[in-house]
Amino acid sequence: MTVFRIATKEDLPQLVSLWTRCFGDGADFVQRFLDHFGCEIAVVSESAGAVSAAAYVIPTGGIRFPGGESRSCSYIYALSVLPEYRGGGLGKEITHAAVRFSAERGYDYAVLKPSGASLFEFYAKLGFKPFSYANEIRFEGTAPLINCCDYSLRPVSPSGYAELREELLKDRAHISLSLRQAEYQAKLGRLFSLESRNARGCAAIEAHKGFMNVKELLVPEIAPYTAVSAIVGAFPAEKYHIFSPVFDKSTAVPTGMVYPPLKAGYESPFLGLAYD
Repeated sequence: MTVFRIATKEDLPQLVSLWTRCFGDGADFVQRFLDHFGCEIAVVSESAGAVSAAAYVIPTGGIRFPGGESRSCSYIYALSVLPEYRGGGLGKEITHAAVRFSAERGYDYAVLKPSGASLFEFYAKLGFKPFSYANEIRFEGTAPLINCCDYSLRPVSPSGYAELREELLKDRAHISLSLRQAEYQAKLGRLFSLESRNARGCAAIEAHKGFMNVKELLVPEIAPYTAVSAIVGAFPAEKYHIFSPVFDKSTAVPTGMVYPPLKAGYESPFLGLAYD
């Protein structure tokens, strides 16, 4: 019999083992996540006396809409099922359990970021609907950059980043960051403000052995590549992967899904930091 429940500190070794087996991250990475957010945000399935699946329900700053309206929202993260328990519907059941837990905690909505194209269809069958979109900029070594760039990067605190991010996204439906989320991202990489004579922006940047992952780049839509130039100049790397709110609809990609569906449609909402 499988039982679904909230994780406890006693589950910590099994949570770490499950995560490392399913995602390949090191135990130190998992421990850092659990130390920061706590085991109590995890929903687990217990089969034969052991943890067989898990999902993490992270508090966010809510869904913010143009005009200032907002709704509470959780972010469902790191859904995982042990290999020996796959194929029997446990992935579906742990997703439903996470959604129930989110609702019980008082959240109006839950969002998640499918890790692959096929998972969009999987979550759609469970009632999730497309929510957020982004433009991806990928290149190796060089890119179609603008040589003349007046952006400068300055380190910013997690609270300063979250505040600036809200100002930049106020006219777009988006998932707002809680301070705790911003603090965790600062442990994974570095948070920057981008300053120029005419505009401001911000970026969350992680470096991984020659690969620069810009988890989100928020700048005015008219000059995204100008900001990219500044990042490349400050952080030389072999490869770059950059996520930005949609500035080119023709190349936008879906990034997140929401449950239950939003009652009103919004143009190109932004999910942003998702830790994936």
